[in-house]
Amino acid sequence: MTNKEILALLRAEKHRKKTPEELAWREKFEREVLSKLVQFGDDMGEDVKTPPTTSGRVLETGMRRTSMKKCRITVMRRARYDDLIGRYENPIQHACDLEEGQVFLANGWQRPEGLCVSAWESMSPFVLALSHGGRGLYDGWMKDPRSAMISCNDGFRPVSFYIEALDEDAD
Repeated sequence: MTNKEILALLRAEKHRKKTPEELAWREKFEREVLSKLVQFGDDMGEDVKTPPTTSGRVLETGMRRTSMKKCRITVMRRARYDDLIGRYENPIQHACDLEEGQVFLANGWQRPEGLCVSAWESMSPFVLALSHGGRGLYDGWMKDPRSAMISCNDGFRPVSFYIEALDEDAD
């Protein structure tokens, strides 16, 4: 499976409707994604001989054990399209209140406090992949292979986030 196919799988997860079976589905999804992350190891020239299995927050990959890592999420840029807002949006009382330079720390799959739910839904699949050791999500576009640049899904006021995996283990 290519990196692009893995990204498509990750993007599909964020659009999946939440159901009572979500926890069982998420566990299955994580196993599938983690098994695909073995290929990232192959791309890095590491010796990965067995598919991963999840045990709490640990990825088992043959001779290597990788703990889930924390990710730093930095608000890089905010945009506002007043022409689109005037033409299409109904007036709203409260829009995005994030500030450029604001930093959040994601502890694995948990949404950081204060981070917009909609923005989290856009980025959480990438945070999951990076926190489990994923690399090169953009096929070499990012200078740091352990990072991603993601925008929220607000078409009137999009916010760009820089996500980077840290060396610190998730709690």
